[in-house]
Amino acid sequence: MVSLALAWRLTPLQRLARRCWEGECVVFNDVTGDTHLLGDEALTILAHLASRPADGHSLQLLFGGNFGAEENEEFLELLRHLGQLELIEPCPP
Repeated sequence: MVSLALAWRLTPLQRLARRCWEGECVVFNDVTGDTHLLGDEALTILAHLASRPADGHSLQLLFGGNFGAEENEEFLELLRHLGQLELIEPCPP
C-alpha cells in the first residue's frame, strides 16, 4: 500500500537521461531500456529524488503541499505509476 509516509528513492544503478522540447520531456531508463514521456510533476519528483530519498509528504511540499483528499490520491497514483515504471522504489525499512 502506498501512503504519504512511505519514503521513496530512485531505483538504484540507473542513470536517467532526458530530453525536453516544447514543454514535453522523455526520460530514458538505462536499466530497463524503456523510454517514458513524463510531465512536469514527475520530472520534479525524479530530480528531487536524484539528490536524496524523500517521503510523500516531503515530495508534496515541492508542489505547495496542503493537498485535499482528491489531490492526495492523484499524487499517490503518480508515485505508484513511477514505481510501476521502475523509475523509483520504496526505500528499504
